[in-house]
Amino acid sequence: MAERDVNSIADLTPDAENARQHNPRNIGMIRDALGEVGAARSIVIDEDGRILAGNGVVEAAADAGIERVQVVDADGETIIAVRRHGLTPEQKKRLAYFDNRTGDLSDWDPIQIAVDAGDGFDFAGLFSDKELASVIGDAADILLMDEADAMRDDMPVEPWQVPNARWPTDNEWDIPTLDLRAQPTCVEVPFESWGSKTRARKMAGTYHFYVDDYRFEALWKDPTPIVNAKCAAVVEPNYTVSLESPRSWVLWNVYRKRWLARYWQTFGIQVWVALNVPSEFAELTFLGIPHEWRAYMTRGYTERIAATENEYAVACEHHGDDDIVFAVYGGGQAVREHCNERGWTWIPEERDRVKGKIDG
Repeated sequence: MAERDVNSIADLTPDAENARQHNPRNIGMIRDALGEVGAARSIVIDEDGRILAGNGVVEAAADAGIERVQVVDADGETIIAVRRHGLTPEQKKRLAYFDNRTGDLSDWDPIQIAVDAGDGFDFAGLFSDKELASVIGDAADILLMDEADAMRDDMPVEPWQVPNARWPTDNEWDIPTLDLRAQPTCVEVPFESWGSKTRARKMAGTYHFYVDDYRFEALWKDPTPIVNAKCAAVVEPNYTVSLESPRSWVLWNVYRKRWLARYWQTFGIQVWVALNVPSEFAELTFLGIPHEWRAYMTRGYTERIAATENEYAVACEHHGDDDIVFAVYGGGQAVREHCNERGWTWIPEERDRVKGKIDG
């Protein structure tokens, strides 16, 4: 069979059944590596130019300005070594780190693995039985979430359907751990307070709970109105606590808002973690929040901008760096200007928009 001529990345075909997921951070690091130290590791293609290994490298290559492909034919009996010239000692070490770290940042595609397993693919030597069951279990969770989305589109969820659930947890208090797959990257508008308009109304944006507790207290007994509103996202219920509150009361409210958030996530609703809590309770506030979590929101106040700075700082500390999405609701023009200077997302209060105090 004639082999396809391959001279550039345009001649290559990505693997449509690739079981590896390359997220934006993973592709970005490969692109940075190609830009900093150039291409070094080979990819693998078949006779038709289909990529068998190295899909992420090819995806990032165009952005890094690399288009040419040099094909080395192999029969499987010889190790192919790519000799790179002209690298400094620092670049050699950087290349080695890039090569290993980019692999850490990609994930398996549980849906593709489940499909391959169903087709009888032999995973012997690749995954243990326990590992394979775990990955296929993730696929089931994704499909159930998709099914839940479809249910939400077709019919309302009834209170009796709310499970008496113990969600997965990463802490000794059994505070539910939020699902990383359902976190926002931007503020979906309209951005409205719960209870500001009829609750039977459908609203495709974001609901927040920076209102008096009595307006949303009933959601603890029946959280389905949020589901049936078909909103895209919510900010966690901001139960009121103060420095005078017993720590047991603070812990109980962290449990409640995280349970509700985790339940809403099962319907595909994205969740903003609310940080409008005294910093003295930070070790409780972050229970159930994975370190990889990036989406945080707080209430802005003109007289406490320093507190907002502290909330941003503790969120960055929990995440491990400042690569987070931080949003501030309200606080007027002074808070807006501060958010613009810091590169944070700022959302005006509805009453200020109505009165014409704030543009946009």
